[in-house]
Amino acid sequence: MDFTYKDLETREDYGIVALGNRPARVPRSRFLGEPADKTHENIYNTAATLTHAFNDDWRARARFSYFHRDVRDPQTTGFDLDEMTGVLQRGYYRGDASTIAYQGTVDVTGRFNTYGIEHNVLAGWEYYGSFGGVQSISADASPINIFRPQYSRENLGSLPRNFFIDQTNEWNGVFFQDQITLFDKLHLMGGGRYDWATNAVGLAFGEDQSLADAEAAARKVNNARFSPRAGIVYQPWEWLSFYGNYVQSLGSANRAFGIDGNVLKPQIGEQFEGGFKTTLFGGRLNSNVAYYHLTRQNLAVSVPGQPFSVAVGEARSQGVEVDVSGQVTDGLSLILTYAYTDAEVLEGDNKGNRLWNVPKHSGSIWARYDVPVEPLHGLSFGAGVFVQDKRPGDPANTFILPSQARVDAMVRYRSKLMKSRLSVQLNAYNLADSTLFGGTLGDRNSINVGIPRMFVGSINYAM
Repeated sequence: MDFTYKDLETREDYGIVALGNRPARVPRSRFLGEPADKTHENIYNTAATLTHAFNDDWRARARFSYFHRDVRDPQTTGFDLDEMTGVLQRGYYRGDASTIAYQGTVDVTGRFNTYGIEHNVLAGWEYYGSFGGVQSISADASPINIFRPQYSRENLGSLPRNFFIDQTNEWNGVFFQDQITLFDKLHLMGGGRYDWATNAVGLAFGEDQSLADAEAAARKVNNARFSPRAGIVYQPWEWLSFYGNYVQSLGSANRAFGIDGNVLKPQIGEQFEGGFKTTLFGGRLNSNVAYYHLTRQNLAVSVPGQPFSVAVGEARSQGVEVDVSGQVTDGLSLILTYAYTDAEVLEGDNKGNRLWNVPKHSGSIWARYDVPVEPLHGLSFGAGVFVQDKRPGDPANTFILPSQARVDAMVRYRSKLMKSRLSVQLNAYNLADSTLFGGTLGDRNSINVGIPRMFVGSINYAM
């Protein structure tokens, strides 16, 4: 059994804004909210797992969890920038929410043979339910100049609550799959999952309203879908294998709702993937090359600082991913990755635009050297470069996040003391202290700024 309690105090930071067709040229530390907007949350989470082996071939597992979260989350966020003056109009939202969630999973795994064919089967049931209400304040906030910010002294948190949300989400799923092996070289997998979900959302506006009014106004939506999955692996030789898979899914966007309180259609995904893997020179050189094609229907984007979402339409991502890792010498190892992604919005107001936050080209190279000689045995050095192509920042492609590269490094020393092991490690992230952008929430006012140069040290001692 596990139990976790967290008492957290944080601050929402939506980053900087776009100016013209790129991120505004302001210091990466620029904060466009209000310093007094501090989020406080208490989280209680407990879980229990039970397993039982009937014999060497059959096993059952059950896991149940309970989650309780209370949060007060004030946020001052921008929504309209005057690009001539740099004045950003802002809104204030504070949600006082309490949520209880239950989750349970029961599954059975087993293996058996029929007519010389080996079967590995999995079957189970999954449940998730969340129940909660939000009592919130929604109001206009004072504007701020992104170049010369002056923070407000107004206490909007003392305003009466004027916006109430009641939401219930229950999700059930049953699943089954069977993996068989033929001729010791061909592996086939087939199965599926049936999901049925209920989402009820109620909204109430006005200082004279309450959570009870939101609950009375709740509208319920039911969704159900069968999602098949299949896969194949063929290994003609020990060093080479080909694989392919197909899967559908009913996504969690089933919980999203618009500003009118209507629940949005659930996100539905469909993916094809195929490729090959190689293992050469006794495992010293490994590679994986894959092609994938993924479509997502009913894509939704959350509104920063608000509980609402906006429907975008259908999007498609397809591309190639390549991973190569090798032991060049007894001490030197390399890892190289490359991805080409063609991501496009297929339906909706932004049809034909590139999918936001997705670079066409990205890759990395990482090298590590383990000193093979005494008395420095146990000492390791590593360094790498991670690169991304430019990418759109919003569905309308009105601005672009620039290409970027991040340099990381590490040094580690491992030593055996009797039967124990001591490890001391220092990691450096963004060693060049470049200004990096992590992505956006799909709008011009939420450009996340990556970490500056940072060093993290750790000591690990295992008996």
